Amino acid sequence: MAHRGESIPFGLKEGKPVDVHEVERGLACGCVCPQCKQPLQANNGPDRQFFSHDPGRDHSACEDARETAIHLMAKQIILETQQFCIPELVVTAKLQKDNIRRVFSAKEKVVKERLITFDRVEIEKSRGEIKPDVIAYLGEKELIIEIAVTHFVDREKRDKLRKLATNVVEVDLSGLSRFPSKEEIKSLLIGPDKPNVKDRLKTWVSYPPAAEVKARLLSQLDSEYEQYLLLQEQLKQQMLAKAKERAEMMARRFGDLPKTSFRQQFKKRRPSGKNLNIEYKNKAVRHYYCPSPCEYLIQVPAEQTGDVFCKKCGRKINGSKE
Repeated sequence: MAHRGESIPFGLKEGKPVDVHEVERGLACGCVCPQCKQPLQANNGPDRQFFSHDPGRDHSACEDARETAIHLMAKQIILETQQFCIPELVVTAKLQKDNIRRVFSAKEKVVKERLITFDRVEIEKSRGEIKPDVIAYLGEKELIIEIAVTHFVDREKRDKLRKLATNVVEVDLSGLSRFPSKEEIKSLLIGPDKPNVKDRLKTWVSYPPAAEVKARLLSQLDSEYEQYLLLQEQLKQQMLAKAKERAEMMARRFGDLPKTSFRQQFKKRRPSGKNLNIEYKNKAVRHYYCPSPCEYLIQVPAEQTGDVFCKKCGRKINGSKE
């Protein structure tokens, strides 16, 4: 991409990255490209401030100058200030069993977001198989800081970093403006991160104590699961006891209930060839039985007068009582 080589936020002067405001304008700035090491000119206009290659030289092969410049400046800021704002770390644990739908979850904050002033800072010092961007020391503790502009920590590098058994934080600077300043990057490194978790620029790649915390949370969730099963069993036994108590109460109140259906009992009690009027506790309704073969039960309001007709076959039931 051509614009990458034309808009370089920082130049190298005497081996250190500098902001365009810190040098003279034009080729008099005395800076070189962080990537290809060709001379740069400082463009310090009212609207845009950036470095660009010397137009009299061929720089077509230089494509990663912007990313390299941001990467170097971020490391230089941590080295100069000896400070970095570590992000918050919350460990979460979840437990779900196949026999229930409920998901048990727990979380615990193990690292609080805060600004740390280090005792010393080292840049590009090899550790085992890798060379971290920044290694900062606070007493006996160390923190590795990885600066990401276009290349982020992949799975292979993450595994190598975790083998070091140390704390590692990655800073995402891919979302900077086209012409970022030194102060902008400094505010991101030593200032608090964004409140929204999804938009945060700093993430923990490795924090060894988090494994212990997660194991403890999972143990707590196992205990909660056992208590949940015990409580469900107690509720089940209570429901069964209530059902049994209700059945015993109904048996004492109504005696032994017949096994035959109401209609079978009704047919046995119906006098042959006669209409039947059954007296119920509800005096507002009278009941009539249609003769064979319909055998349909008719409910009639008590205040109704006149003949009664079957609602199923339409037959008039003679001798209906009013």
